[in-house]
Amino acid sequence: MQRVTGVDLAAKSSNPTGVAVLDVRERRFLAIGHVYTDDEVLDVVASTDSSIVVIDAPLSFPPRGAAFRKVELEAIRRGARLLPLTMPAMRMLVERAIELAARLRQLGVSVYETHPWSALRLSGCSLRVLLERLRVTNIEKRLSKHERDAIIAALVGLCVLEDCAERFEADGGALFLLKKIC
Repeated sequence: MQRVTGVDLAAKSSNPTGVAVLDVRERRFLAIGHVYTDDEVLDVVASTDSSIVVIDAPLSFPPRGAAFRKVELEAIRRGARLLPLTMPAMRMLVERAIELAARLRQLGVSVYETHPWSALRLSGCSLRVLLERLRVTNIEKRLSKHERDAIIAALVGLCVLEDCAERFEADGGALFLLKKIC
């Protein structure tokens, strides 16, 4: 039984963080919702026995004075649209993501970085069609943008397992998006 948790991490714990837990074998979401603190994210991962977490946030900083990491520049060349990490809110997000990823790794969880909007764009699919192509069912509620991004992050995790994700790697950083699916 393998489970993947997608996390649309907010820069501040006072803002909602989207989470979506996918049961890979059953091809259905076990939980979709919002949490706020890092401890709540860790509780979701632990309580669902997730072995993979895919976070919508950079997991490292660019070199001093640079707006982007080399991995992001490569993804941008291929069609991703990413924000510069020099923005104050992005710096806060990266700091939080690095700390959360370290805590998850201490629990033995594999952690991956993604950018859901770019992943969906590069897949060539709408979210509805992507879910159909990946044979994932049971999303019956109206989704917030945070839940939607967490779902896409979880689908990227599924694709890491099933070889439909594309890995962009440079200078020790790795960003996972989706291959062309539609």
